[in-house]
Order: sequence, then structure tokens, then C-alpha cells
Amino acid sequence: MLERKKRLRKVVPKRSGSGLFLDHIEEHGIALFDLVQAADLEGIVAKPKASAYQEKRPPAWVKIKNASYSQKEGRHEMFEGFRKKL
Repeated sequence: MLERKKRLRKVVPKRSGSGLFLDHIEEHGIALFDLVQAADLEGIVAKPKASAYQEKRPPAWVKIKNASYSQKEGRHEMFEGFRKKL
């Protein structure tokens, strides 16, 4: 596991109200997206494994959105409350 991912694992809960931390998944992306849809999650951020985290999402990172996500409306307000706690 990359050192960056190990550090991230220590500060991000495995599951929280705002996201889900997963280990690297290099195969079975369609099956993963099927699970995202079934669990009514917003989507997936896919990126090269060695890509560093940056404040703004780099072009090499791809956000794959779940079109049927039920909480599209009002989600920004939900995350504003989370950001204020930080």
C-alpha cells in the first residue's frame, strides 16, 4: 500500500456520513459501480494509484456519478454542515 494511502487511512473513517474509504480497486470497476448504485451512493472518484492528493481535482481524476442518486438535491447543504465542524 502506498504511504499516502496509509496516512489517509489513519485520518479518514472507513465509513462516514459523507463517504466511503476503499482500498485500491484495480479491476471489477463495473461491479463496483453496480454496488454504488445499489447502495444509493453518489459515485466513484477514479484516479491513478500514484497520483497525489490535491486541493483541486486534477484532470487525471475522474468522478463517475450515479445518475439515480437520490440525494442530488440539497447535498451541498448537507456537506456545509460537515465542513463547519472541521
